[in-house]
This record gives sequence, C-alpha cells and structure tokens, in this order.
Amino acid sequence: MENSDFVSKEDYEELQNRYNDLEVRHRNLHSSLQSEDEQISTLFSKNITSTRANKRFQTIMKQSDKQSKNLLIINQKQEELLIEQSKMASMGEMLEDISHQMKQPLSLILTSSSTLELKKEMNILSDKEFLDFTNKITEATNYLSDTIDNFKNFFDTHQDQEKFSLTTIIVKSKQLLESKFKNKNIKIVHELNDILLIGIPNSLIQVITNLLSNSIDAIEKNRSDKLIFIKSSLENDKICIEFGDSGGGIDESIFKDIFHAHFTTKEKKEGSGVGLHMSKIIVEKTFHGAITVSNKKFFYNDKTYTGACFKITLPRI
Repeated sequence: MENSDFVSKEDYEELQNRYNDLEVRHRNLHSSLQSEDEQISTLFSKNITSTRANKRFQTIMKQSDKQSKNLLIINQKQEELLIEQSKMASMGEMLEDISHQMKQPLSLILTSSSTLELKKEMNILSDKEFLDFTNKITEATNYLSDTIDNFKNFFDTHQDQEKFSLTTIIVKSKQLLESKFKNKNIKIVHELNDILLIGIPNSLIQVITNLLSNSIDAIEKNRSDKLIFIKSSLENDKICIEFGDSGGGIDESIFKDIFHAHFTTKEKKEGSGVGLHMSKIIVEKTFHGAITVSNKKFFYNDKTYTGACFKITLPRI
C-alpha cells in the first residue's frame, strides 16, 4: 500500500534547517527590537533630563537678566548723581562769578542814575547827556538780564534735544566765567568754525565750563602769558573741539586715571574730582562722542607754548 504522508529524510532535514533559520531570525529580530526599545527609553529619559536642565537654565538666565537690568539702573542713577554733584560744585563757584559780573553794571547804573538826577536838579542836563546816560543804563540792564538768564539756563535740567550752534555755546560758556578771565588777566585765543550740533545745549556748556575752569587753575599762577586756546573744526567728517592752555601740561602717567570718578591732583578742599568724569559721561552718553587728553604745543604771536589739550570728538549731523 502506497503511503502518501511519507517524508523522506532529505525533506525532513531541509525543513529542520528552515525552522532553525527562522528561529535564529526571530531571536535576532527580538534582540533588535529590545535594543531599540532600550534606546528609545534612554532617549526619552535624556529628553526629560534635558528639558529640566533647559528650564533651569532659562530660570537662571531670567534671574541674571533681571540682575543685569538692576545693575544698569543702579549705574545710571550713580552717573546721574555724579552729574548733579558736579553741577552743585559748579554752582558754588559760579555764584561767586555772578556776583563779580553784576557789580560793574550795577555800579554803572547807580552812577548814571545819580548823575542824571544831579544834573537835572542843577538844570545842566543836556539832551545828548541824557541819551548817553540812559543808553548806558539800558546796556547795563540788558547785560545783567543776559547774565541771569545764562546762569538760570545752566541749571535747568528739563531741556529737550535741539539743533544749536557750537560757537554760540562756546560764547555762552565763556560768559559764565568772564569775571575769572578778567580778574586773572587770562586771554582766550579762538579758532572757531560755526558748526551745528544736535543735543542738549546746557549739557555741553557744563562740559566746556569744566574744561575752561581746569585751564584757569592750570595757568593762574603763570607770571605772564596766561592763555587758553579754543579750536573747533571738522576732521574726517567728525566735529572736533580742542581746549588747551599755556599751563605746561600734565604728567602723562595720570592720563589713564584722569577721567575716573573722584580722581584729582588738587587738594580736597579745592576739587572733588568729579568734573572730568562727569564730562566724559556727558560726551559719550549724551552726544555719543569721545573725549581724550594729551600734552600739546600751541603757537601764538611767534611764540610756542606747551599745555594740556582736551579734545572732544562728536559725530556730525
């Protein structure tokens, strides 16, 4: 009888080999899937850790940013305080100056009015004399009014940026210190170009008066040739303003410290050391410029003079 279910030895061995091969593939597939599961699990775990670290980093950055802003605010307030401190120091000096500036025109007004009254009583006042004396009184009164306005405006802190003439600002700065120039026989040598600026005029006046005051201190003990040199020009599309004097110059070893707050070569009772630091802040932050110092030779009336030179460089409009 024929047995159709009979499997030969060769067929059996082939089936066994196929089964073994499938089992090996199954194990490899299972191992591979298990490995991928472990990798996915690891990545997921790392992602959680990374997210936590990222949140922590963001928290630290926010705290750091807040601290930086607080430091900026504190620094700005300190700078504003230094500027006000410098203004108050200037006020003490300028109150003395304004009293000197007012004495002469007040004396002229008093003398003119007394003379007018006397001549009128004696009936010897001519029309020409009357006009001459009244003109003198008017001129003296206008001078006093301008002087008061200059001092009042100098301490006005509520000013907006505007377009103004550099030459006009230099002239106003000189007028604030006019009595010192006269009393100490100081001559101002100009070389000015009338240039337009944009900014707060009083801030620049504060810088200029401070630099002029420093020059006065440097040359007031000179026996002769007390000179201050002021020059304004355009260089490489920049506005340059130079303030020099015949005071002999500054020790170059202090150049690096001269603009630091409270640094001064004067006695404590003579200077606070905030003037040049304040000037640097105003030039850099209000006018977006720079201020430097050097020793320089100046030529005037066929003579050579050596002195400190403060140079302000500002962007052109």
